[in-house]
Amino acid sequence: MIHTIKKSLEEELIFTKVIMDEDSLGPSGTMALCSALQRYSFCRHILFWRTNSSDGGAIGVAELLKINPSIVYCELLDTNISADSMPLLAETVKGSETLKMISLNHNTIGDEGIARLSEGLRWNNVLGSLSLKFCGLGPEGARILSNEVLSRTPLKILDLQGNSIGPAGVGYIAECLPQNTALTTLNLGDVNFGVGEHGEAAVEAAYTALFDSLVINNSLVDLDFNYNLIGDGGAEYLTDCLSRRKQKEEAVAMNRVRIYDRGISREVLTALFESIDAMKPKKGKKGKGKKK
Repeated sequence: MIHTIKKSLEEELIFTKVIMDEDSLGPSGTMALCSALQRYSFCRHILFWRTNSSDGGAIGVAELLKINPSIVYCELLDTNISADSMPLLAETVKGSETLKMISLNHNTIGDEGIARLSEGLRWNNVLGSLSLKFCGLGPEGARILSNEVLSRTPLKILDLQGNSIGPAGVGYIAECLPQNTALTTLNLGDVNFGVGEHGEAAVEAAYTALFDSLVINNSLVDLDFNYNLIGDGGAEYLTDCLSRRKQKEEAVAMNRVRIYDRGISREVLTALFESIDAMKPKKGKKGKGKKK
């Protein structure tokens, strides 16, 4: 595959996206590919899927992003990178004026890695989307993202699905939302949050803070809280918050709200779904024809 790309570069063929999904690529292959693409100004998206690039290959990716400003999207999916790669990526992100989206899903970065990456993210005013699904984050990682990224940058999309941030982490994220005016999409699905799994008081405090933010925050229009157990109490509170948001004079409609229906009674769930549907943007009616 690398030889094919190099040949395409030599023949001056134009391509805007590179997708690598070979587990045999490894660190050296990743380095070689990134080196070949450093001066290629047409490439906009670079994606590594399960390539076993590891931290050695991440050096090449960071260097590529630093040298080639044409790349706006970088995805490293399950590439076996760790917290050790984050300082290099942080340095690249800090100085980038073109990188719009980063996805590091299914890499064990952990709270330490997010702390290191945030040292660069906090200074970036261009990045619009950050995806960290199943990256081994805990409550501390959520706190860092809240304080260093959501409170300082114009990030629009944050995906934390599958990280065990629990009620404490959800609470940290919720704390910054009332003042945030940029975030439009937040995925907190399957974050080890639920009635019966944690102290009832901690769970209630966390979902209360999160759902309250929907009333105050006008930029957030897509919230995914699926696969978290909120029970009837949480569902009823969310219903009330959506109703209060709709009644605001400057209310902005919610495009989507996803919750887990397990443990919620039919009556409460029906009321919630009706409230969610009522918040969705209304489709414009077709005209009946021009007036004569």
